[in-house]
Amino acid sequence: MNTIVDEPVCDAKMGGGIFERFQSSCSTSDWDFTLVLNVFECLISVISFAVASNLIGFDFVKFLRLFRRWSPDEIEFRRLNLKIAEISKKMSVLSPVNDFAQYFKHERVRNKLVDEQNSLSQRISQDALLRSFKLTMFFRAALFLISMALAMHVGDRLILLRISENHFFPFNFLLHFPGSVTSLLGFQDYDTDGQVTISLFSYLLMALFVRRVYTNRKKDLEKKAA
Repeated sequence: MNTIVDEPVCDAKMGGGIFERFQSSCSTSDWDFTLVLNVFECLISVISFAVASNLIGFDFVKFLRLFRRWSPDEIEFRRLNLKIAEISKKMSVLSPVNDFAQYFKHERVRNKLVDEQNSLSQRISQDALLRSFKLTMFFRAALFLISMALAMHVGDRLILLRISENHFFPFNFLLHFPGSVTSLLGFQDYDTDGQVTISLFSYLLMALFVRRVYTNRKKDLEKKAA
């Protein structure tokens, strides 16, 4: 007598790829750890690209301030600030009339220190602006390279679905980015076979892009309404 054993059935039939792997995992007791790792890499890649391209707002300057060291000019600025505060405290107990000589002697010293502090402040502002710009560009470039490396590693492994290449023409390359770009440059063979694959990486990026456009549009309408 044959015994029929019912197997779990998955309804995800959107063109294969990642959905086929989910379907396969439903019929087995072992979780596909590789799939989880690939999805995690894809999320890191998307976040890195979004931050690098400003799809997600991130204050690099404020973040970098947590790790930077005080420059010699900034240390000198703080020293002058303490010195000025000390002289101002001494002047507060003196009378410009009764203690004329001492009072105006302290005032001359304080004015000189204030001039030095103002000069330092301008130099510090210029240096800080240039340093922040360089560091911001460096970290954006680093995040972009990390994002592209991870995306090219997992892009072809996480395919959501396939559609006709006529549906999104001439922007098909956006659906399989960055694999479509590397194919055009000759680094990777990419056979369309009349269809375009939509990768998880591209789908999430397009969702973030649409969200950013919607948010900016909403802010513009609120400003006009105000």
